[in-house]
Amino acid sequence: DAGLPRAALAALAALLGAAAAPACLAAARAALLGTPMAFYPRPLLWAALAWAPAALGAMLRAFEGVAPRDGLRGVAAVLAALSAAIALVGGQSSYVAAVPSLAAQAAALLCAPKSRTAPLEARHVIGALFALMSAPTLVNGATFLVTVQFMGEKLGMAGSPPPVVPAWLSLPDVGHAAVSGLAVALTFLCAAPVAAAALISPRWAARALACFAVFTAAALTLHTGGKPYDADLAPKRLILAHVHGLGGVDHAPVFAMAGLDSSPLAAVLAETDANSPLLAPASAPFNSPLKGKEWLSIYPVNDLLFDTLVFPNAPPHAAAQSVAFRVVSVSNTTTPGRSRFELEHTAHVPLFMGVLVQGPLAAWSLGDELHPEKDGLDTWSGKMPYFAARHCGGKGRGGETFRFWVEREAGHGSEPLRIVAAGASAAPGEENPVLEAAVAGLPAWTAAVPITVYHHELLL
Repeated sequence: DAGLPRAALAALAALLGAAAAPACLAAARAALLGTPMAFYPRPLLWAALAWAPAALGAMLRAFEGVAPRDGLRGVAAVLAALSAAIALVGGQSSYVAAVPSLAAQAAALLCAPKSRTAPLEARHVIGALFALMSAPTLVNGATFLVTVQFMGEKLGMAGSPPPVVPAWLSLPDVGHAAVSGLAVALTFLCAAPVAAAALISPRWAARALACFAVFTAAALTLHTGGKPYDADLAPKRLILAHVHGLGGVDHAPVFAMAGLDSSPLAAVLAETDANSPLLAPASAPFNSPLKGKEWLSIYPVNDLLFDTLVFPNAPPHAAAQSVAFRVVSVSNTTTPGRSRFELEHTAHVPLFMGVLVQGPLAAWSLGDELHPEKDGLDTWSGKMPYFAARHCGGKGRGGETFRFWVEREAGHGSEPLRIVAAGASAAPGEENPVLEAAVAGLPAWTAAVPITVYHHELLL
């Protein structure tokens, strides 16, 4: 059949265009305004009013001039191939392509006029659209509503990108738009050939949908004022840490702030109360110059934090003096040339701990094997190989005392074994008036997780 290859190419172009058109629109919006995540916390609203029209317009344009029956057969072939590919790689969601593929094939049988060039009759259009819309909408509609909502929430926690990433390459915007476009395509792609044939001018319909998508994206952005947060529905999520002992016990405490999404912190500072301890004259913020170790206590979530701020010279918390990290004992092991150090971290409240070890580590009690890490995006280990572990010692699980041992190899000259332990506590486990005052000064549309962090470092 000479028309089938062209129709299959049109179906493939429609599928790819349905993802690319919303993604390009999202990238353009992010580049123009420099504000990522405009859709959050309203992913379904953006998917319905901006990304869906862009995807539909791309599909209609792809099927311009393609006979409806050929177009349906092309859609069936492409979606069948996609379903098979998903199944081959072990995916359990191949049905999202198999169902519309079967619907398109069924509609192709109904949409068969006496002549290939004869116009569609009303009964053909009604029968084909019913077959096309019923099964895919019933099966895929609910699935993709949940998927788009879920992806919006998860992309909202994807973390801020590294500074080298350009504004237009906003993962939340582009990712959410592409996923929404694919959801629209896999639900309505099989209706596109019939709709394109039924319209007087598919090209102008596609342009109208594209204009509507651009207009809606602009209107939604203006409606939110570039601030996509809501004090009650979905505030901007922050971590605000009151960090003690960073750089040594004699150093003044600092405040550290990080956002759990990709929206910059500049907007938060612009609306922070002028009397907040964060904005004291001696506490001018700067971008994480201490290699990000202020976030060691929440390892490995710190891998998601790039747009962080440090506020120096914070007032101290009186309870910081009661936290200690010490060597309990040193002994030789049965392995020649090794020394074992028994370590103990004690606190007045249960702490969630992060431990960073760098140097000639031979063994430790925090794991059976040693696998040094050197993450290219890491900002807190000094770009040096390290070993890290997490201890979730919450209330009722011995969080006040944390004991472990490490072994180091002899014969490494003067290279020290550096161990940094960082413990974090939060209310109601520990009350910190200084931190509470800093949280109270934040904008109303933010929701900060306040933690008090205690840093200690040993050289063995």
